[in-house]
Amino acid sequence: MRSTKLFLLSALLLALLCGCGRTAGASHPEWEESWVRLGDTLAAETPEGFTLEREDSLLAASGKWLVIWSDGAERKTVNASGEEGTAYDAEIFMLADLCQSEAQAERNVDEWIAREREFYECSEVRTLTSGGQSFRAMELRALSAENPYARGACAFAVRDSAACSIEVVCAEDYDGDAWEILQSVLGGLHFGEGS
Repeated sequence: MRSTKLFLLSALLLALLCGCGRTAGASHPEWEESWVRLGDTLAAETPEGFTLEREDSLLAASGKWLVIWSDGAERKTVNASGEEGTAYDAEIFMLADLCQSEAQAERNVDEWIAREREFYECSEVRTLTSGGQSFRAMELRALSAENPYARGACAFAVRDSAACSIEVVCAEDYDGDAWEILQSVLGGLHFGEGS
């Protein structure tokens, strides 16, 4: 336990020393304080009606950032392996990964799309463009009734050597439209120059 705490503290210190995580005004003074920053690569506005649940900057030292927003009631879930978890009426997961090359970023996106197909029936891939950035996007329908998120939408992009994944997932009775929420999230993204 002590070694785990030391590792986490070391990772956090390294992230802070490297200038990773949420450093308002550092490289992009035009980005608003309220936006979630994923290094200098990407900033995201919190989608309307959603609450920031998690901003994982501990991954920043390795060039990965995870942000999670939620909406609605929290409920406990149990997966097929018997592990307990928490689900909301709707959640948005955003992951950015700074890769060694554009080819690696493309491979990451291909792997993420393949993973979506393991858990969801996916619509045809469509192209969405927001802020000059092109995204591969799909609508989702859960393959298993045990999945707390019956439907959703996702989008993936590569910008230089960065890969980005955005997934909006909703319970069946959630009154929001996942596709519209996804488009709103994309409209609230801001990319750094040269990223």
